[in-house]
Amino acid sequence: MGKINQLNEHLTNMIAAGEVVERPAGIVKELVDNAIDAKATSIEVIIKQGGIASIMVVDDGVGMDYKDATMAFARHATSKLVYEEDLWNIHTLGFRGEALPSIASVSKVELKTSNGNESTLVKMEYGTMVEVKPYPSNQGTTILVEGLFLKTPARLKHLKSMYYEASIVNDVMVKFALSYPSIRFRLINEETVVLQSNGSGKLMDAFASVYGVELASNSFLIQGEDYDYQIEGIAALPSFSRATRNYISVFINHRMVKHYRLNQAIISCFTKYMMDNRYPIICLNIKMDPKLVDVNVHPSKWEIRLSKEKQLEELVTNILNATLASAMKAPVMEFKTPSPKVKEVPLFQYVHEVASNKQVEILKEEKVSNLQEKQETIKTSIQSFPVGNDVKKQETMIETTSKFPDLQLIGQLQGSYILCGSEDGLYIFDQHAAQERINYEYFVKGFYQNDTLIDLLVPIRIHVAPGILSKLEVINQELKNLKLYFECFGGNTLIIRQIPVWLSKLDEEGFLKDVLDLYSQEQKVSLEQMNDHILATMACKASIKFNHVLSPIEMDALIQQLSKCDNPFNCPHGRPTFMLISNRDLIRNFKR
Repeated sequence: MGKINQLNEHLTNMIAAGEVVERPAGIVKELVDNAIDAKATSIEVIIKQGGIASIMVVDDGVGMDYKDATMAFARHATSKLVYEEDLWNIHTLGFRGEALPSIASVSKVELKTSNGNESTLVKMEYGTMVEVKPYPSNQGTTILVEGLFLKTPARLKHLKSMYYEASIVNDVMVKFALSYPSIRFRLINEETVVLQSNGSGKLMDAFASVYGVELASNSFLIQGEDYDYQIEGIAALPSFSRATRNYISVFINHRMVKHYRLNQAIISCFTKYMMDNRYPIICLNIKMDPKLVDVNVHPSKWEIRLSKEKQLEELVTNILNATLASAMKAPVMEFKTPSPKVKEVPLFQYVHEVASNKQVEILKEEKVSNLQEKQETIKTSIQSFPVGNDVKKQETMIETTSKFPDLQLIGQLQGSYILCGSEDGLYIFDQHAAQERINYEYFVKGFYQNDTLIDLLVPIRIHVAPGILSKLEVINQELKNLKLYFECFGGNTLIIRQIPVWLSKLDEEGFLKDVLDLYSQEQKVSLEQMNDHILATMACKASIKFNHVLSPIEMDALIQQLSKCDNPFNCPHGRPTFMLISNRDLIRNFKR
């Protein structure tokens, strides 16, 4: 007797449910997909116990007649596909015909629907149709799902707390609201409205309904295209970053997707404006010919394949870099009433608004030995970075257009912060971060033209993991542009006999160990990121430190140089170089 049997329909539906319905959020996604395909303009989702107890989705779409309402629960029954070629020209969200039968196989489902002429009620219990009859209903469709996984306890035990499951449902609904700003969405959890969009069609309105008006007012629109792709989106300023990637939303033809390489391209554009391990708040809707994308990779339809993936990555990178450069502005501080406890020592050095000629001369002749030492350090480093045939002054290497409004110097706070006034309000500069940015941009412009190598009297020896030795040829090839070359020295030891001049300004052995560690962990080492790390470290070491008192002339010179940087808003490590307390906050908090 043969061992191979054909599975019955109910069992295949349950297997499919494991792919489509992993948790309540999966059900919400599938049902809302169907509502959108039914041309709904208003969609309401109501959940209890995070969707474990019940999920109700109500829409005002085209609805179904009696025949379609019953056929919808048949496996692979769909109105979205007719011919084979339709698979390569998908314009809808749901198209596989698996969602409803899969959901109905692991829960109780009640469907009420009306197309304006016929109204129908269908009841399903764990894969069995128990009732079908005409039933009065408003135009559209209402689906109630209850008792999820009660007859499949192995899946039920893998669900987390109702609070966690509710948060996943909320994340899905947020993405729907951002990808379809012309549809009114409403999410109710335990009788509390947790999300509501107005369906105005404006992405900024949807962004505000999801993240709040304050964040939306500190956001910028994104737009660009090429022959194949059209990109529209919105992002919050980098100063409003988050600790996870969950706030990065990417849509392909309005379909929410997970695409690692596109996410990485987005993160890379924001990195220079943010601290490490911080991520942007952004949504991008990418429109393209459906023939360029395969959405049939997985039943859940989260994963896709793109025909021109590299082209899209480059377009996203170019658009974001250009948009960020023009959209950046001073981050506005959250102004809070200070504590009544005040130190009795002077906190800042005051600079008179008007100084006499004699005072100005005294300031000019004032000894600034500490700053001069820092400037000499910078000049020494500069000599290692010849530009063309001459060593040019730092000022000539930085764009001359100021990115700041007219500022009036007020003074220095705690030997660390420079205070300036303007028509916008009070600007507070972090002097160390500011000079880091100035030095970094200067070093960047000279780094790649430095070919000088230093012969070491005593080679640097580094003990490495055995796997590194087998990759040594590849490692040396990839590090060629950095002028680094490792040799075997017996056992698991490598030596290096020459180092480039820039490496002499760092912890040579520590840096080389870090580089080799990346290869030992099978990580792809980015030459660009490595260079950024080198230059950022050099810039930090050559910068003014905290608790260092500056004269008015020094403070003014520092701000002038910062204003001419390509990116004056952040140091190379992502920390902000300055903040703004707006006039509006000052007036409000002083009750003017």
